[in-house]
Amino acid sequence: MVRFIKRKDELTDIPGARYVMFVRHGKAEDIGAPSYDDFNRRLTDKGMQQLVKFFPKLAARMKEKFPDETWRVYSSPRVRALATAVCLQDALSKTGRLEHPAAKNGSLPAKSVAEDVRVMRELDDSDLDNLLTAILEETEGSICLVGHQPYLSQWTYELTKKEIGFAKGDAVLLRLDPDRPRKAKVVWTAEIKRYLRNGAKE
Repeated sequence: MVRFIKRKDELTDIPGARYVMFVRHGKAEDIGAPSYDDFNRRLTDKGMQQLVKFFPKLAARMKEKFPDETWRVYSSPRVRALATAVCLQDALSKTGRLEHPAAKNGSLPAKSVAEDVRVMRELDDSDLDNLLTAILEETEGSICLVGHQPYLSQWTYELTKKEIGFAKGDAVLLRLDPDRPRKAKVVWTAEIKRYLRNGAKE
């Protein structure tokens, strides 16, 4: 389910405004596994399946509301975030590759899709100043940033003064004024659990 906080026509009065969507990675392997390695934790089968159901709905809404925007996907270097980012890129590009049985065990899918995702190491660090520098100086247009908690909630609060939790797979879209990046506005929140529970009725 995608909940709009502001109407699009209320958010178009700032020349050069950027749209930035924070996305938390999907459900990953347990932290307490015997071979625990946080960096290389993969998405679970269930986590991947949830994203495959949710992201096409989210991508369709993004394209409906912002038909002229081209979205570039960036990710933390951690495996669970990269797999999530590739799943999102797949939905945005409508390749549908992740619907096939080969995309199992949280592994990365077809190479041609994965190559469209770029790593942003600032997403694996809590420093908001570094992240804003990367966004403003190293990216263009509308972007999706796949990362981790608690950073996503912390950054959202610092940018908007709104407390928003991120369940695994959730997304929050912000409008960023490059001249005043710490005065961002929340455009919408997209909650994966609410969609999976109610999506068939929407």
